[in-house]
Amino acid sequence: LLGERLNGFLQRVTDVQLQSAVLYESSRLLSLPAQFKGTVEGILTDLVHRNHLSSALIFCRTDDPELRVQFSSGISTGLAETLKVAVGQGATGVAFASSAQRLITDLGPEENDPVIRELVNRQQVSSVLLVPLVVEGETRGVAAYFSREAHTFSDRLNESLALFTRQLALAVRNARLVAGLKGGKSGLEQ
Repeated sequence: LLGERLNGFLQRVTDVQLQSAVLYESSRLLSLPAQFKGTVEGILTDLVHRNHLSSALIFCRTDDPELRVQFSSGISTGLAETLKVAVGQGATGVAFASSAQRLITDLGPEENDPVIRELVNRQQVSSVLLVPLVVEGETRGVAAYFSREAHTFSDRLNESLALFTRQLALAVRNARLVAGLKGGKSGLEQ
C-alpha cells in the first residue's frame, strides 16, 4: 500500500530533484523488493515520457560477471531479461568500467555495443546517455537513457539525469542494505 501511494505521488511530481530526493528517502522506507522495483520503474516511466525518451535501462552488478537490467521503462520485461553488459566491452561496459558518463548522439546499426545495437534495431534510437551508478567511489551499475532523436540530451537534461542516477545509486544501495539486514535478522530469529 505504501509503495502504491508513493508511486502515485511521484507520478504527480514534476521536479527531477524532488523526485530524486523522494526516491532516496523511499529506499530507506520500502523494504520489499517488489515495492521498490515498482516505485523505481514508475519514476523511470515518468522520466521517459516527460523527457520524450524512448527507454531507460538500469544495469546493476549481480553475482554474474555481467551487468543485468534491474529496472527498465520503454521495453518489454522479456527483452529486459535478455540484455546483459560485459564489463569493459562496448560503450555501456566502458562507461561502467571507467565510471565515466558518455553521450553518443549518432547511433547506427554498425554500433558494436550489443545493448545499443539491439535498441537501434528495435526502437530506431539515435542517441544514448550512459551514466554510471556510483556510490562512495564504487561503480555499482550504469543507467542508459535512449532517444529516437539525435540531439535530445541538452546540458540541462544531462545534469538532471545524472542527478537522478546518483540518487538512484544511493537508493539501490540502501534497498540492498535493508534487504541484507532483514535476511540477517530472520537468520538470527531461527
